[in-house]
Amino acid sequence: MKVVLPHWFDDSFKAQHLMDTAPYEFPEPSLLKPQPRGTGIEGPTLSKDQKTLLRAIELAENGSSKRLKEDLKGNIWQGRRILLSATLALETGRRETVEELIERTGGIVVRAGTSLLEEDAVEEFDVLVTRYREGSAYLRALQLHKTIGTLAWLFHVEYSGSFVSPTKHLLHFPVRPQKIPDLVGKVRFCWETFH
Repeated sequence: MKVVLPHWFDDSFKAQHLMDTAPYEFPEPSLLKPQPRGTGIEGPTLSKDQKTLLRAIELAENGSSKRLKEDLKGNIWQGRRILLSATLALETGRRETVEELIERTGGIVVRAGTSLLEEDAVEEFDVLVTRYREGSAYLRALQLHKTIGTLAWLFHVEYSGSFVSPTKHLLHFPVRPQKIPDLVGKVRFCWETFH
């Protein structure tokens, strides 16, 4: 098993494919090593993945959002309005990466903030990305037949390049917030009995 910096995750999404893990791997990720100054060496030779990532960043920084969409994955979301639920517990940097990914591929991010609660934003979005099957926003979205999926489903749609229903795969639909009563004890008993 490889242990990598969280940067690998973000960089892979920015590049729209899995990056080589070598520069991100512990115990000594080369990505964190300082480069010598004044030696004329500007750093390690860039891999194909790193060049793709730098190209994507350059296009984004130059305001070439239309070109960036065409260059990476196209119009996957087709203007769907997407709300990332607070239940995902995404840190600021990670949330920004996911939002940028959605916008680059034809989606519109709906932001529920201090003035707009998730349950008040149900009319504003087409897709709810949440972790749990609970809460008034989830229940209202379910009643209105909105698309409801997990973060794993969102990444699957991005990776595959096609919009598929989150009900097609078990891990693509939100889970219950609590464990099923008595299941944990029964699973432990079965494990101990047969091993």
